[in-house]
Amino acid sequence: MLRGVFPELGRAGTADGGEILLGRDARRLDFRASVLVESPGTGERTVGHEGRVRLSTVVRTRGTGGRLYFAVVRRAHPVLARALLRRTHRRLALAAPSAGERELAARAPQAGYGHRIRP
Repeated sequence: MLRGVFPELGRAGTADGGEILLGRDARRLDFRASVLVESPGTGERTVGHEGRVRLSTVVRTRGTGGRLYFAVVRRAHPVLARALLRRTHRRLALAAPSAGERELAARAPQAGYGHRIRP
């Protein structure tokens, strides 16, 4: 998602989900983004959703150039952030195996103790 654009600064994982901190310091501003993934058992439950992803951003401007730049970016940022999350969700959903593929994989015998695979 954002890792290719911004370097990873930190990561925290729990049984309920995980969080990754991304960011970059530039001449005109410092930027941080936190991506928090919550599992279905935490927080508020929304019908039809298995979990939540929250994107939070913080910007610290430096000087007049940074304030002018961020004044323009501030207007488009919410729209671009939502589009980025939707695109990432779509890519992950298409990459995941379908229910039929998961069922076939579960039924297939695994090599190991108790199973013999003939050549």
